[in-house]
Amino acid sequence: MRAISLPQPWASLAVSGRLTWLARPQQPRHRGPLGIHARQRPGPLPADTRWRLSGPLPHGALLGMVVILDCRPIDLIPVDELDPGPFPAEPGWWAWEIGGARRWDPIPCRGGRGLFETEFVA
Repeated sequence: MRAISLPQPWASLAVSGRLTWLARPQQPRHRGPLGIHARQRPGPLPADTRWRLSGPLPHGALLGMVVILDCRPIDLIPVDELDPGPFPAEPGWWAWEIGGARRWDPIPCRGGRGLFETEFVA
């Protein structure tokens, strides 16, 4: 399965189904299931407290999966539809629409840059 490493709390928000968009600098060729890996280091906390999670969050593990449904230039997505995320929505970036979130018990593993292959199958 292909996966992407995200900082916490964004990895947990993705597998909870609360995120519907990810802002990324590149357009993926991949569509379909995508593992969500929590990086070792946490990311910046969301400014809006509605996006914060309580309790300890796992790091260095696959947390679950989402499905990449679509990908569009970020400039075509109305700003009020974009979720906040670990990466700023820069001009020229891409908005990955995600859905079908499934949370798993954390599976410890190494992450990678960009999309990376894991030995796990959904």
